[in-house]
Amino acid sequence: RAAAGAAPGAAVATWRTWQTDADKKHRMGVIKQIHELFQKRKGSVTEEWKAKLPDFVRRLEEALYRTARSKEEYVDPATLEARLQNVARRMVRPHRAA
Repeated sequence: RAAAGAAPGAAVATWRTWQTDADKKHRMGVIKQIHELFQKRKGSVTEEWKAKLPDFVRRLEEALYRTARSKEEYVDPATLEARLQNVARRMVRPHRAA
């Protein structure tokens, strides 16, 4: 399928086509998994860390959602930690140059 104004026969990028407004239930589940993962990994934490955690978890989830190639990849608990580590590295990398 060609995009409007594109040359006939030009391919249209189809990535992210799996994402829909109906994903809210899955997204809430992934947010819960991320939150639980952080709670298990961290022993005693400061009140400041507890206050910042929900926003941090939402930003991580958003990055996972935007970069996943499929819903199956996005919701896979077996790869969650590795995907979070990759996202965290991408989030930190631009700040190191500053």
